[in-house]
Amino acid sequence: TLCSFLPWMVMASMSYFAGWIADRMVINGVNRTKVRKIVQSVAFLGPAVALGPLVTTTDPGVAVVCFTAAMAFLSFSQAGYLANMQDIAPKYAGRLFGLANTAGSLAGILGTTVAGVLIEKTGSWAIVFQLMVGIYVIGLISWNTLCTAEVIFE
Repeated sequence: TLCSFLPWMVMASMSYFAGWIADRMVINGVNRTKVRKIVQSVAFLGPAVALGPLVTTTDPGVAVVCFTAAMAFLSFSQAGYLANMQDIAPKYAGRLFGLANTAGSLAGILGTTVAGVLIEKTGSWAIVFQLMVGIYVIGLISWNTLCTAEVIFE
């Protein structure tokens, strides 16, 4: 249905926009580390805000809007976290991406399991969405503390 397709369609479209914005910032002389921090901050903070209402809503329309907005903001990670691999490891970006993707897949497996257990124990999705918001906030703080676009692996 359109409701399940819409968030992914918006995410794909916004990925191009995020890349364009990041490129414009770099072309206009903004430090690459600052660019990566800005766009990835959008990718962390946007979904944290967009998913917040899911803690209390029971309206499917609100849920679709929240998920679509979260995916739109999350797409900025294409120009933040994912592009940063090329910055820090130009010769090894493919390998680094593979490692990161593996870690992400493992986190997805664990996250699905934890979500299932939490929903089973509480009978509610609220704790899952609260946890997601918390993880996005921790990611935002960690990213802005540790991120660099300087070459680390030569």
